[in-house]
Amino acid sequence: MAAAPFTSSPVTPATVRRMVVANLVLLAVCLAVQVVMTNHSGRSSLSDLPHLFRMRHIGPGAIPYLDRPFEYPVAAGMLFYAAVAVAPSPAGVLVAMGILTIVASAGVTVLLARQCGSMAWRWAVGLPVALYAFQNWDVLAILALVAAVVAFERRRDALAGALLGLGTLVKLFPMVVAPPLVAYRLARGDRRGALRLGLSAVAVVLVGNLPFAIGNPSGWWWQVSFQGHRAATWGSLSMYVYKLLGLPMRGAAAAHLANGVSLMAVGVGVLIVTLLTFRGRLDPRRAALLAVAVFVLANKVYSPTYDLWFVALFVLVPIPRRWWIAFCTADAVVFFLVYGYFHGVVGRPVLGALLPIAVGARAIVIVSSALRTVKWHSWRPERPRAEAALTV
Repeated sequence: MAAAPFTSSPVTPATVRRMVVANLVLLAVCLAVQVVMTNHSGRSSLSDLPHLFRMRHIGPGAIPYLDRPFEYPVAAGMLFYAAVAVAPSPAGVLVAMGILTIVASAGVTVLLARQCGSMAWRWAVGLPVALYAFQNWDVLAILALVAAVVAFERRRDALAGALLGLGTLVKLFPMVVAPPLVAYRLARGDRRGALRLGLSAVAVVLVGNLPFAIGNPSGWWWQVSFQGHRAATWGSLSMYVYKLLGLPMRGAAAAHLANGVSLMAVGVGVLIVTLLTFRGRLDPRRAALLAVAVFVLANKVYSPTYDLWFVALFVLVPIPRRWWIAFCTADAVVFFLVYGYFHGVVGRPVLGALLPIAVGARAIVIVSSALRTVKWHSWRPERPRAEAALTV
């Protein structure tokens, strides 16, 4: 039996339509603003997409991974290639990907509204959605993650695994949700369900990557190499820890340190989430929230766009209104500081003084939500079916 959905209050089909319309209008306005702020060369833009168009020179006869380097997973690269083919200009790529993002966001709105009721307004008109939806393709990975959780709750395990794999081909974070969901099935004696989910997730990731890994191994591996050479970035908690401890923050030594610490922290964190799920301390939605929180907080890289992931998760597992307001406030401050600095509005001294405070506030909300997820919910594991059948 699937876990009962955590709803705030049920919504009618008419309300769902209103949510979708509100989401579409919000994002259409935001996309228009982004296009206006993008110049013809793509050098000035809020979104990453025009910059990628200018730097990577992807186009007909120049396929990502095979002919051109690209630092994102393969589905993201092919989506970008398709956008370039449709509209080969900085603003054109932004619009093409933006339209796809708007459609995906509407899909997320529908899924969340049906599963979580009125709480889905947090996604439909959420401030982080307005700020970051068009930075790249995070909304597509979020759609895959939310759809995977819904499929899992409906006991469609192979589909859930395939969706997690598909999301991983766009952004890596959906894959950390797979181990806890596998553990959830195993804890209930459903080995077939666990196997279907795990194998389908791995199969989709392998099938998506193999053509590029075989076609041009070095070009495909460049995405891994690129990320591996990055030290801890501003916005990540690890950067401030390294700075406090006097550890290397630049160069090869800093990248090597950040790689080792982040991989170990993420691995151990996801393992703990998996064990908690297996022991009945977490239901699927809360396990997904905690696993993604571990991935973000333990990572050496933190982009403001990662906050989009939590908007959807904070609908699936609602957080108190005051925490939601605090999260959105910290998110807005980070946006103003980071993008204000890039566009010459915020000076470096102001950035250095205020960014750690905003990053810390955002982390406190995420950590508090994660701890509350484990400690205070009343969910209890259902008994295995065999045992239930023997009960008179």
